[in-house]
Amino acid sequence: MPDAVRRARKRPPRVSPVRSDRLYLSLAPKDVAYFKFIMEGWDNLALLTVVDRFACVVRMLFSPDDRARVNAFLDAAGRDLPGLRVRFDPGTSAPPCPGP
Repeated sequence: MPDAVRRARKRPPRVSPVRSDRLYLSLAPKDVAYFKFIMEGWDNLALLTVVDRFACVVRMLFSPDDRARVNAFLDAAGRDLPGLRVRFDPGTSAPPCPGP
């Protein structure tokens, strides 16, 4: 008797998030390029955009599914960049941090 042919189960499609999460960070102007370099080393974790070049505020756009990885990255990067801090997280109800 021939072996029965097994049909692969169909998986439900992965639901993509509708919106990206974002964080606003501040760091020293000299550290922006290094921060982007190490962030790209974490498998292109987020998209980095400079929002205010004078106050050195950057915005990170990332998938909501990667929130834990982003937090782990920020903890690791904070050890190398002592001036790195989260200025505003729109995902929380906390008000923005005051300026430097």
